[in-house]
Amino acid sequence: MCIPFVCGKERGDMKMMPLINMEELQSFNLTKWNIPEPERELVESREDMTTSGDLDLILLPGCVFDRKANRLGHGKGYYDTFLAKVFQANQEKGKARPVLVGLSLDEQLLPEGEEVPIDGHDVKLDFIVSPSCIICGSSS
Repeated sequence: MCIPFVCGKERGDMKMMPLINMEELQSFNLTKWNIPEPERELVESREDMTTSGDLDLILLPGCVFDRKANRLGHGKGYYDTFLAKVFQANQEKGKARPVLVGLSLDEQLLPEGEEVPIDGHDVKLDFIVSPSCIICGSSS
């Protein structure tokens, strides 16, 4: 199990830090949004799993999701850049692309027929899971 850590303001400044166990997660200090976050020194002392080629399942946040399994983030490109690195690492290791699952509240899902704007670097999710439904996308 890994958790994301944004270590800068550039698109590529997000790492995936492996967790030892859930107790470790619970020991982290809370951010102003009540999200547990490790100290930078701890993150830097661990392998960045982004380029390990060992990620099989990735849970993705988003601001808005559509019924075609597209996601809209905050527009900073952290996850777009992260996913490109993961895909490349998995490919170099001869592994399949990880399964991508968007986690959504029902209020974040657009009505049928409405779509989030997507660019060429955006990746369609395999699934979106909300409290009331599961949307199946198609792998790229």
